[in-house]
Amino acid sequence: MNQPRRQPTSEQCNAFARQTTPVRRPRFARRTGSTLVWFAMILFGLMGLAAIVIDMGMMRLTQRQMQTASRTAALEALSLRDSVDGTTFAGRTVTSDTQRRQAAADRVSAVFDDDFDTAADSRNFGAGPRVTLTGGVPLTGAFQAAQDLSIPDPPVYKPDMQLNTANAEQGDLVAGSVTGLHPEEVTLASEGNAMLARLRRSNETLAAGVGDTGGNVPYLFGRGTLLAPELRGRGVVVRAESIADAKPVVHVGPRRTANGVQLPGAIPFAITQASWTALSPQTPTAVLISSTTSGSLLSTLTEIGQTAILQNSPLVNTEGYCPIVADVGGSPVVIGFGWATLGTFDGTHLQITKLVDPSSPDGSVAPRNASARLSDVWNNIPPSIRSDVIQANRTFADPLRSPLLVH
Repeated sequence: MNQPRRQPTSEQCNAFARQTTPVRRPRFARRTGSTLVWFAMILFGLMGLAAIVIDMGMMRLTQRQMQTASRTAALEALSLRDSVDGTTFAGRTVTSDTQRRQAAADRVSAVFDDDFDTAADSRNFGAGPRVTLTGGVPLTGAFQAAQDLSIPDPPVYKPDMQLNTANAEQGDLVAGSVTGLHPEEVTLASEGNAMLARLRRSNETLAAGVGDTGGNVPYLFGRGTLLAPELRGRGVVVRAESIADAKPVVHVGPRRTANGVQLPGAIPFAITQASWTALSPQTPTAVLISSTTSGSLLSTLTEIGQTAILQNSPLVNTEGYCPIVADVGGSPVVIGFGWATLGTFDGTHLQITKLVDPSSPDGSVAPRNASARLSDVWNNIPPSIRSDVIQANRTFADPLRSPLLVH
């Protein structure tokens, strides 16, 4: 027989409820205050990080500005190596060397000027800030706490690039020959094909006329962080170094007049590589005008890789960048350029003078209107002859060269 189900007593129900119901603690007991502590700690760290980011960002901007200026200086100084005023060829002399270094220094001054008026600069363009710290409480190393900060006039460092005409190794402008891709791999030589330009914010002491330094870039916001006191007091050394080397020209512009000045450029006249190599530098030489030696062109050629058809006609009494032609792939093709003066024509021969600095047998440097960047012409050279044209451009004797940044 089925037994009737026994109902639990009230005492049993109460005991079961006590076992399954969670104990509720007072609401205020769970407020420990840890969130506020963590917020204060994180905020302190973020403020220190923000201070470092602001200072380091300013230093990085300073380095970028100095790098731009050093590149400009290196290119300008090298472009004027064989020219006194940017348009006239001249042999290497002390006077012209000083002029090209001065031109480079002037370009640097222009980079850090807002209106090309060196007498005033309302926008304070410069290579990083300048501050004066005085007084304070000496701590560790060069760091002093509680110093007074004053801002000089101008409040930014204006680089004053020194000409370094003695060509000292540590100078702002150093002429030489490139043996590698780093500043320490520039061999000093006053008549070299390369120019190194450097700007620096450091505490170095250099002789007058050799180099200019603006002092380390100071920490401003970072002075209140947990950086080592020695670092905060010393600031940061910022350097910018660029090297321009003279490379064979691959592209030129036509001769033209700009602001009343005649700029050198390509002329509608070409000469074969064999005839160009046979010319003596700086010596007028009679060259036969024919389709196999030299002659006028139907149009002005401005790039390597272009097909050249020599005409049996001269181009007299002019100077410019003359295309050099060689047989590549069965066709006469421009492989480079030379700087030449064309003289008188006697009916069969034309007087041609190959303009090459006698002290630099590797070829003269174009002051303007020429480029050695292969990227300018790469896509315009037919792929079938591209490697042969570039190889010929890099190896033929006495080419016209142009400054190219290599570091």
